[in-house]
Amino acid sequence: MSNQLDPRGFIAMEGGDKAPYFIIPFDERGSCVGPRAQEELIRQSADATDVYLFSHGWNNDWSGATSLYRRFVDEFLTVRKEYWPEPDRPYQPILAGAFWPSILLVDESEAAPTIAGANDGGDGTFSEFIPEVLALSATLPVDDRERFYELLSKPYVDREEALEIATIAYPHLDAVDTDLSESSGGPEQLAESWMQDEGAERTTRVGGYVGDSAPEMKPQAAGGGFLANLDVRGLLSKVRPRTIIRSLSVLTMKDRAGTVGANGVASLLARLAAESDNKARIHLVGHSYGCKVALSALCAPDDEHAVEVDSVLLLQPAVSCYCFADKNGIPGVPHPGGYHKALERSRLPVVCTFSNRDIPLSSLFHLAARRQSDLGEVKIAGAPPNRYAALGGYGPQGVAASDVIDARPAPRRYEEFSRTDVKVLGVKSHDLIRGHGDVSSPVTAWMLLEQVRR
Repeated sequence: MSNQLDPRGFIAMEGGDKAPYFIIPFDERGSCVGPRAQEELIRQSADATDVYLFSHGWNNDWSGATSLYRRFVDEFLTVRKEYWPEPDRPYQPILAGAFWPSILLVDESEAAPTIAGANDGGDGTFSEFIPEVLALSATLPVDDRERFYELLSKPYVDREEALEIATIAYPHLDAVDTDLSESSGGPEQLAESWMQDEGAERTTRVGGYVGDSAPEMKPQAAGGGFLANLDVRGLLSKVRPRTIIRSLSVLTMKDRAGTVGANGVASLLARLAAESDNKARIHLVGHSYGCKVALSALCAPDDEHAVEVDSVLLLQPAVSCYCFADKNGIPGVPHPGGYHKALERSRLPVVCTFSNRDIPLSSLFHLAARRQSDLGEVKIAGAPPNRYAALGGYGPQGVAASDVIDARPAPRRYEEFSRTDVKVLGVKSHDLIRGHGDVSSPVTAWMLLEQVRR
């Protein structure tokens, strides 16, 4: 019989036992929207031996997030029943999933934002993007909105107009990115990144941050469509507003994930650790931008107030592949990656999956996240496509105490998870993770179980 989430807030396990299960909602600034649920979670976790804290990725509404958690927990309990039916240590778990507003558009019937790239056969009409533009402009001063709309309604904008849009939008993005603790570079760099994106190779696939299937990637031939706007320096003299809109959508959600983690989930994590009578083992599990939520929560406190967790499992993380980098580990950057501290705040090596079949992270992420601060998530991807590449597409880069291992199905053990000479393990999952959302499976559940029983 399949394991089921009880609507009363429990997970039914074998033998009639139940584990408490909570979903804790946060708003876009990280304030807890369900304080009663949070207090009850903290109260009940006092007696737990293991606390699981999950964080979903981008483009998940309440139903999507709870469904993701349901599928993953179901897979985990099935694997646990077969390979760890009688734990060899005290085991009394409690589970919690963070819910954060990861959809830019409020109306589910409207098209969700995509990460980058579109079929160059058409430029799209302004009406196609009105819901996204309205959502993006919600935080702008009223006096700026009319000009913002006017510029984005054009078929193309030139370099000067792109800078004007960036100047309007930039103050409402994070000035410092938690991935690398570096300035995001200012409106000039943001506008220049849009101009450069227009010169990048385009594919026939519409970029989507959540989709799992994709046709063969085929570069567009130069000389046609928007590429006719190339200027003598090899950069575009004009850029389509759709490129700008989608870039701002990606950056907005990326920044929000960091904010929710650093403000809201970090506070929850600290209280879970402080109020556990059993000094419970805390296991962080994130997917996509949910990995940024988890890492921001772990790294936000200063050293005096740091929380040590037992394990961190990052499933197709949508953060920079240099986010854990050592000092001087990022090309051209003297300081460490913005989440380097996470490596010292987990008892076991941080485990992150990566797959070349994750099209959004292996082929598109580095086109959208190209602010200076995206570098190293002080924001990042070179040896990958460039130094702004995603961790979930290329694995950890610039870390001496790291290794790459192959994903494996049960019952093949992950003895590497007990290694003390490495701080982060990249799990090459090309054959077993077939898309960005392919993370609720026996393969990923087995990884978590191998962490939990050590």
